[in-house]
Amino acid sequence: MPRTDRTGEQSAEEVNADLLTRYQSDLRKNLKVKHNQSGEAKDRQGSINARFRNLSVFFTHHNLLICESPKARDGRGILRRNEMPRANKAKKLREAKAKLTQTVIIYSDAEINAMLSAATKDESDLIKFLLETGVRDKEAAHVEWDDIDGSYLHLKDKVKYGWRLKDKENRSVPLNSKLIARLKARRSRQEAKAKEDGRDVPTLIFPNSLNRPNMALDETIQRVVAKAKKAGFEWNPKSEVTMHKFRRAFATTMYRATKDIILVRDLLGHADIATTLLYIAVDTNPNAKAMEAAFAAFGD
Repeated sequence: MPRTDRTGEQSAEEVNADLLTRYQSDLRKNLKVKHNQSGEAKDRQGSINARFRNLSVFFTHHNLLICESPKARDGRGILRRNEMPRANKAKKLREAKAKLTQTVIIYSDAEINAMLSAATKDESDLIKFLLETGVRDKEAAHVEWDDIDGSYLHLKDKVKYGWRLKDKENRSVPLNSKLIARLKARRSRQEAKAKEDGRDVPTLIFPNSLNRPNMALDETIQRVVAKAKKAGFEWNPKSEVTMHKFRRAFATTMYRATKDIILVRDLLGHADIATTLLYIAVDTNPNAKAMEAAFAAFGD
């Protein structure tokens, strides 16, 4: 049995290489089934790598070394370097290049207005909130009323729900006056409903029926689009319906209004402007006066 850092030999009854290898194999199978069921094409290897990195941190607290050091190569560690899950760097590079060349698609004004026309008050609240804050789907599910301070929404970890912000991107997003008024009206409806039902007032802005984070908010958007279609709106079949598309719409709208890429980066919580650029759609309908002003020096 390979030795572990500082603790010497491990016994067969403890964590061993065979157990970790089987765990990696089971992860691969389970993630494949899960992703096939959801219809999503996600990076399974990336998910496995992340789990093993977290496991390595946990082991360190127990004085265990999950993998031998690439520098020391002294045999210490449960797994050898070639047994540890590794990212496919060539694939990552291809995906990064593909992202740089792909076209960013956002909801059109007509699509957003069609959704708002078909939505109930509660559904409209969600649409407006996503569109005007640029938050991620899980951020929307975990946001609480106490996160709003004056005209700012403060996004942070929610330990009581066992949830953390992606990449520790704590940030504050300003709220416009109309959205604040809409949220106050929503809060009043929640309080009235809770009093009527004899239940506690939800602490979450968008809770599920059990007053827990609603992890199915995307289904609300899908339901609204279905109602818009039923009402006669001709939805482009090539236009995907996702919550993340609102985040891209927010980024694009803010950039077109301010031309400040650093501001947009900070509002989205990105560490790199290159990532933010992947959220901004090309303006295919520029202002005619701006075009005239740009080329005025060249005459008629």
